[in-house]
Amino acid sequence: AGVRVNEWSALSYGPVWAATNIYTSCGSLPLNIIRRDDKTPLKITESSVVRCLRWKANSEMESGDFLRLMWQWQVNWGNADAEIVRNDYTGEIQELIPLEPWRTTLRRNEKTGELQWIYTEASGEPRVLTQDRVFHVPNVLTHDGLVGIGTIQNARETIGLGKATEQYGAGYFGGDGVPQLIIKTTGTMQPEMRRSFHEEW
Repeated sequence: AGVRVNEWSALSYGPVWAATNIYTSCGSLPLNIIRRDDKTPLKITESSVVRCLRWKANSEMESGDFLRLMWQWQVNWGNADAEIVRNDYTGEIQELIPLEPWRTTLRRNEKTGELQWIYTEASGEPRVLTQDRVFHVPNVLTHDGLVGIGTIQNARETIGLGKATEQYGAGYFGGDGVPQLIIKTTGTMQPEMRRSFHEEW
């Protein structure tokens, strides 16, 4: 449609903004942590995981803010990742630090076959994170069960058409609905002819 669309610009399109806002609001819903012991579901009320996901994800984010951010990244970008920070002595989870999806790449180590996340710092320096250090949530749609498919990139043509239509409409009505054109005739129009033409137009 001639309009560039990415995960940032798509949010300026009303339907995308509304859908994202509704979907990410689910991050405000109560979250129960379930553990299965001998195939019996058991609700966990106190653990390091519960503290991070229900109360405070890290020193800068409440759990609700963290979850809403994860939901947005999961759908619009295709994947939501966070670095797991553990206590050096007990191994308990202390924090979940969001990993920006545009800086994060998932790959498999060619020698060990283990999954690795490559996170590029703002300085451009890459940092390798092993699977036990990453909280990974792919989108529901995925080709391999590991890397999610971003909704924005897959719907960019439709979103681009919507944005192009908005831009055209804004330009048209911004000019009071007057078409931008020039009319030529093969002669001189007399005043009466001009008035008649104007009325019919």
